Amino acid sequence: MVILTFLIITAFVVVTEPVKIALVYSNEPRREKTMETCLNILEDYIPSKVKVLTFPISMDIESLEATLHRLNDERIDLMVGPTYSTQAYNMMPLIEKYRIFALSPTVTSPAVLGKSRYFYSISLSDVEQSKILAEVMTREVKGNVLIVASKENYVYSMTFASHFLRYYEGGAVTVIPMEGTTFNEEMVPNDVKGILLVCDVQQALAVMKVIRKMGLKVPVYGSDYISYGTLTPEEEEILRDVKVFVHFDVDHLKSVMKGNAVYSLLPPSPPMDLVNTIDALRLMVQLYKLCGDEPDRIVEMLHKNTFEYMGIGGKITMKDGLTVRSFSLVKLGGR
Repeated sequence: MVILTFLIITAFVVVTEPVKIALVYSNEPRREKTMETCLNILEDYIPSKVKVLTFPISMDIESLEATLHRLNDERIDLMVGPTYSTQAYNMMPLIEKYRIFALSPTVTSPAVLGKSRYFYSISLSDVEQSKILAEVMTREVKGNVLIVASKENYVYSMTFASHFLRYYEGGAVTVIPMEGTTFNEEMVPNDVKGILLVCDVQQALAVMKVIRKMGLKVPVYGSDYISYGTLTPEEEEILRDVKVFVHFDVDHLKSVMKGNAVYSLLPPSPPMDLVNTIDALRLMVQLYKLCGDEPDRIVEMLHKNTFEYMGIGGKITMKDGLTVRSFSLVKLGGR
């Protein structure tokens, strides 16, 4: 009788142990604030039997691999993240090896998307994003374009630039890899008629300060990469004229914020990484409810069916490893 009681108690403990979801993101101050805001907003949405653990990571391959080894050791099979395409590219072999189901809020590079059954993103591929921006800039710029591309997040920026080159018909395109926040007037061609920022927000701020100092009045556009992180009023002023691609429906988000007390707590112009992290985490919880914390069951369901989910940023449709959804072109300094 004593043995039977022990077995029953042990089984109960095992069944009620919380399921762990890893929230894996780039270890920058802006990302830390985004993750904190996201978890605060979703506090009542995440079931009590689900525990979200945060894992800040760098671009360093050893750091990325160490994080995945830790997830495997702790038997965490569901991951929301990472932030950047270069991180995802370097994590992919271990995601495959350990069969961790990863759902990124923001990864967009075709060098990563659709390359693994265990990796999805809720953002559009850069094949689509670069084409849309190239078409818009062909109409609105009608001249030579300068692309400022992040050297650190090279899998994203260089792939993006190569696809943009295929579609831009307004003139010549010059691509300058930017390391850190080093940018000066000599990097700007004399005959430039438009600028495309394929870099992070700190780099975008550095570029725009130089452009303002030069008195150069040309249209400036940004890929989704610079829409991460809440801006200060001073930063909004510097970036006020930059038209940026974001992977969500701004009008749908506004209606959600207006009609829901929880989401009304979002900043007036929420950054893309916050909106998409909320949606990715909500979607992962939904997948867990449907399939448990079993990556192979989730993968089988997603690959056999077209999966649709309504997020705060609009409808997300997943099929064959890729995502279809609405997008918006917005001005960072005045949504």
